[in-house]
Amino acid sequence: MRSFIYDGVEYRSIQVFCACKGISYQKMRRIVRHYKKANQDPTIAAKWLLERHIPINEPKTLMYYHDIEQQRSRKTECEADLSEKIDGIFS
Repeated sequence: MRSFIYDGVEYRSIQVFCACKGISYQKMRRIVRHYKKANQDPTIAAKWLLERHIPINEPKTLMYYHDIEQQRSRKTECEADLSEKIDGIFS
């Protein structure tokens, strides 16, 4: 947990900031986890979230690619389980 300053107010964590501003903590964590600039400075992630503008060609962190790979593996597992269930119903 690291503190950061946004609009002249120091927040002691991302969670406290999100609670004060009424935004999703998970969205903020995802932005901080996936984008290099936001990872270095949570103030940038806060600005992007509140303005609802995330640059498309912003450099990504390695965790972004790790999360994409996890998402694909979960999707293939889910599709395999679903096809087994469907085969079991119609056989």
